[in-house]
Amino acid sequence: MDVPLRGCSLSYIVYAINRDNKEFKNFASTLPKDFTYGFIKVPEDWNKPNGKHIEIFYYGRIKGSGVYKNLPPTVFFNGGPGNDSHYSYHKLIESEISFDKQPIIFIDQRGTGFSSKYPDITTNYGPSKVFDYYGSEGIVRDAEEIRKALFQNKSWNIFGQSYGAIVVYRYLKLFPESILSSTTDGFALHSQPEDKLLYYKSQMKIKLVSDFFKKFPSNVSRVKKIKTQIEGKISTGLYKNNDFVDLILTRGIQDTSSSDSVNDFLLKVAPDSQFQIDLDFLKKFIFTYFREEINLRTFSLSLPSTFIHYSEIGDCYNLFFEKYLKKIMAEDETLKELPIFPLTDELLLKEDVSKLRGLKFLKNKIFFNDITQALVRNPDLKIYFFIGKEDVYTPPAAYDEMREYFSSESRIKFIARDGDHFNFFKELLNLNAFLKQSDKKKNSLSCKKYYF
Repeated sequence: MDVPLRGCSLSYIVYAINRDNKEFKNFASTLPKDFTYGFIKVPEDWNKPNGKHIEIFYYGRIKGSGVYKNLPPTVFFNGGPGNDSHYSYHKLIESEISFDKQPIIFIDQRGTGFSSKYPDITTNYGPSKVFDYYGSEGIVRDAEEIRKALFQNKSWNIFGQSYGAIVVYRYLKLFPESILSSTTDGFALHSQPEDKLLYYKSQMKIKLVSDFFKKFPSNVSRVKKIKTQIEGKISTGLYKNNDFVDLILTRGIQDTSSSDSVNDFLLKVAPDSQFQIDLDFLKKFIFTYFREEINLRTFSLSLPSTFIHYSEIGDCYNLFFEKYLKKIMAEDETLKELPIFPLTDELLLKEDVSKLRGLKFLKNKIFFNDITQALVRNPDLKIYFFIGKEDVYTPPAAYDEMREYFSSESRIKFIARDGDHFNFFKELLNLNAFLKQSDKKKNSLSCKKYYF
């Protein structure tokens, strides 16, 4: 039985947790004692408030303590789509930077984590309905109900990373009056995103791979040696043997802090003192860290989260192949010299994009003017964009158009930070100090997505 949470506005029913699920119990038991956690029931379709309802799980510290005692909370929107908030939460808990007193709220976005799951799109839900119900607008409206319930309609700070940045942009468009400040990291708006984002990504991937082999030139022959000897000896499903080597290395190299580790990995696989590569070591590594890719027989373009991704982010791979690939190959001579192909993932996606036919890319688009209107509707609103210097997914050049458009707006700031797409945790942990214009701490926390 669900029990209303104490201390909340009577206008909004918030359901305290009483779940028998073992995974849920284990997660709840790890939360700090001063955390509030629960479920709120919301319409699946916000245009039909009396229709089917789903549950959204939230957790966090409503009120800070110590130097954070009187500060407003921050709601964090993690990347995705399709990912829960738990990984980011655990990374923050493990941080050396103080997290134990700051007011912060996490939400398992609809369809993820302990919130109600995505619907089965093979039944009554087509791709369009999945986006209409489970995209960023639904997430924002869910967050608004949580804000009203927990904070008696007081405003809060919002922070979004990667896909979470899109949620923040949507929040600015829909409810700017509810926001004290917005901070995004890892996604830029464009006037024509379908024409630009993939090109920026491709150029950044090529640069990082090229820089790696300039730093470690002996790895050119080492990688060729591995590719020659691995052929036909490892079954890798959808990926061919050489493609799989490309996939492993490009993913590692994308995190520039891992370049030394990638080099060490290659030395272990192909020692200078031996003609034969260490095939057993390579197999163990692949089957430990890339098992999902090995078992892949087709790309998962029928998942609800994938349709949301293509509808909101606009990574249209048809455009990549038809418009950009030849141009990139022609203008970048370094591609011919590299022993791996940086765009392996993009190439292999081509065979399955037919499943996306009929899906409208960039549905319900967010425009620059939506951000401008948010500033008009909320005269006290401040907006911050953090830019990872080595972010492959949203390279610094991807922000140029935004910088130019908002150049005269004093309440919008663009701030460069070190690291790649996943090095955003320091900014989140130091957000309160940043908003108070205090000195930032120098501790760094990165999200190690790959395992070199």
